[in-house]
Amino acid sequence: MLFNSVEYLLFFILVYIVYWQSPHRYRHLILLLASLVFYSSWSLLFLAHFLAIILLNYPLLVWIYRKKSAAALSLALVLNIINLSFFKYFYFFTDNIALLLDSDSASLLTNTVQNEWPPIILPLAISFYTFQIIALHVDAWRKQLETEPPLLDFTLFIMFFPQLIAGPIMRHNELFPQLHSHKSVQENDVPRALALIASGIIKKVLMADYLSETVYQIYAAPATWQAWILVLAAWFFALMVYLDFSAYTDLARGSALLLGFDIPVNFRGPFFQISFADHWQRWHLTLSQWLRDYVYFTMGGSRNGAFRLYVGLVLTFFIGGLWHGAGWGFVIWGLLNGLYLAIERFVYVSGIVPRVASWARRDAESLQHYQYRSVYNVLKAFLLFNMIAFAGVFFYAGIDLSRAELILTSMLGNWGPEFRLFALTGHHGIVVLVFLGLHYLEYRDYQPLQKWRQKIQDSWPLWYLLAAVALFGLLAVYARGDQPFVYFQF
Repeated sequence: MLFNSVEYLLFFILVYIVYWQSPHRYRHLILLLASLVFYSSWSLLFLAHFLAIILLNYPLLVWIYRKKSAAALSLALVLNIINLSFFKYFYFFTDNIALLLDSDSASLLTNTVQNEWPPIILPLAISFYTFQIIALHVDAWRKQLETEPPLLDFTLFIMFFPQLIAGPIMRHNELFPQLHSHKSVQENDVPRALALIASGIIKKVLMADYLSETVYQIYAAPATWQAWILVLAAWFFALMVYLDFSAYTDLARGSALLLGFDIPVNFRGPFFQISFADHWQRWHLTLSQWLRDYVYFTMGGSRNGAFRLYVGLVLTFFIGGLWHGAGWGFVIWGLLNGLYLAIERFVYVSGIVPRVASWARRDAESLQHYQYRSVYNVLKAFLLFNMIAFAGVFFYAGIDLSRAELILTSMLGNWGPEFRLFALTGHHGIVVLVFLGLHYLEYRDYQPLQKWRQKIQDSWPLWYLLAAVALFGLLAVYARGDQPFVYFQF
C-alpha cells in the first residue's frame, strides 16, 4: 500500500474517522490495528515475522531496562543484526565468498544458493525498524529511557504506519510522550499537515517521477549519450533521490500530524550546504543522527585523536552505505562520503581553507566583503553538489558496479558529435525552479510562511478535510503507475 495510491487514500480516511471518533483509551489499539493492516497489505507472512521480532525484542528491552544488563544488550544487538544480515546481506556475502573460491567451488556454491535453496525476500522496512529497535535497546542500557514502556507502546513505536516503511527513524522520546498526550482533533495542526502533504505530492508526482523518467532513459544506455548529458543525468539523479525521499517524509509527517503526532524532520534544505558536515546535518537527519550517536560516538568520536577521528568518520559512513543496500556501489558511496567529511575536517583544522560560517551577513561585515563571500559560498556549494552527484553514480549502480564504470567512462570519453543529445523541456526548467523555491523554504525552516499561518488556521473546519481528500486524490490520480518511493527498497 503506497502513499501514492487510491488504496492508501481510502485506508487513511477510514483510519482518520475511526481514530478521532473513538474514546482516547481505544486509540492506541486502533493505531495498532491500522498499522497491522497497513503492513499486511504487503505480506501476511512477513507480518508474522515482524510480530515475532517485536515479541522477541520486548522481553529483552524489559531485561535491559530493569537490570542494565550488558549481556541482554549484546543478545538484543546480535538478534537484530542477524535478522537484518540474513535477509539483506545473505546473497551479498555468498557472492563475495564465491569470488574467493576456485571456479568449481564457486559454481557449486552459486548453483546451490540460486537453484536449490528457496529465494530470500527482503522484508519491507527491515532496515528502518532494525535501527529503531537497536536505538531503543541502547537508550535503555544508557539509562536514557525514562519509564518502562508497555508492550502496546513498544509495538506502536516500531510499527506506527505513517513512518514504518521508510522512516523517519524515531527515538523513544519522539513518540512515547505523544502516545499519552490526550490530544483532541481541534488541537491538530491541520494547516501544517496539509502543507506537508501538498509538498510531498508536488515533490513526488510532479517532480521526482518526471526526473526519474529522464534519468533512467539516459542511464539505460550511457555509452550512447554525450558526456555533458550524463553529467546532467547525475545532477538530476541527485535531485530525484532528494525529491522522492523528502516527498515520502513530508507525506509521512503530514499523515502523522493529522492523527495528532509530530514526527521528526528529516530534511532541512541539504543542497544549500556550505560544507559536507552541514550537508549531513540537513540530509536524512534521523539516519545521520543515528549513525553519529550509535556508531561514531561509540567508536570514540573526536576524543581519541585526529587519526582515529578520520577513521571513525570513514567507518561510520561505510556502515551507512552498507545499510542502504547489499552492493559494492552502496559501500563505495558511503566510503566516498566518509572520505569527503574526513578530508574536509583535515583541511579546515589545518587552516588550508577557511571555514564558512553561514550564508547570512555578519555583524559589521562590509557589503563588498559579504558579496565576495556570497560568491565564494555559491561556488563552493556547487562544487559540493557535484561531488555529491559523483558519489550518487555509485549509489545508482547499487549492486552492479559495472553500471557506474560505464557511466563514468562515458562521462570522460563521450565528447564527439556522434553521441546523442537529450532534448530538455520546459517541465525540466519548472522542476528546477520549484525545487529551488521549496528548498529555500525548507532551508529557512519555512519561516517566510509563518506570517500566513494564523490567517490559515482561523478558517478551519470542513474545507480542511475536503482539501486533504483532494490532495491525496491528486496524488493517486497523477502518480503514473503508482511508482514506488526510492527508499522502499532499503
